[in-house]
Amino acid sequence: MVVTDLMLNEVAGDFAADSFYLGFSTDTALEALSGATSLDGEIGSRISCTAVTVNNEVKVSGVRSSTLVIDTASGDTLTGIGLFDASTNGQLFTITTLPGILHTINFDFDVDNAFTFDRG
Repeated sequence: MVVTDLMLNEVAGDFAADSFYLGFSTDTALEALSGATSLDGEIGSRISCTAVTVNNEVKVSGVRSSTLVIDTASGDTLTGIGLFDASTNGQLFTITTLPGILHTINFDFDVDNAFTFDRG
């Protein structure tokens, strides 16, 4: 079977039509388990994302505002980001590990993820 570009574009479009939310973790041992509805060490509120489709690629973007920092004195050391389909619970799609990024009240933290649907 050969999958055409049209089918890949349709799949990407269907994926982008979902709602997306980013959850943030301070845990150092993150696992991407099937059926997971939260991240290990997830902190604070999840943030809503936008999704843009260009051909067979979906770009999901969100901003964790400085007002969401839990430890306002020292900042939150973020070790991972999870992409979910709901603002609470919901299904975990992906985890991105981070090298311990310190998010403080002095800046907003921008997140951009790209998903390419291909034959690979």
